[in-house]
Amino acid sequence: MKKQDINIETLKKLSMIHLTEDESNQTLDKLSDIMEMIDEIIEVKVTNIKPLSNPLDQTQPLRLDEATEKNQSEKYQTNAPKTKDGYYVVPQVVE
Repeated sequence: MKKQDINIETLKKLSMIHLTEDESNQTLDKLSDIMEMIDEIIEVKVTNIKPLSNPLDQTQPLRLDEATEKNQSEKYQTNAPKTKDGYYVVPQVVE
């Protein structure tokens, strides 16, 4: 995307900010640089590249998916103003 493709006046209006002429030019330069970087990233060919789950050549040690603490929901719900069947009851907010 080229600098002339960015409408800084529209962006200022949408973001509801006031920028001086100098600040507008600086912002336009920065946005243009960002858009150029995005264009470069888009052009990178990533086919046939395996995704990395870890940048190091290691595996993550896994543990069994087991509950390690006992269920204490009744204890926690004793301070709630109102519960029903193990759930918290709250005022209706949507009709």
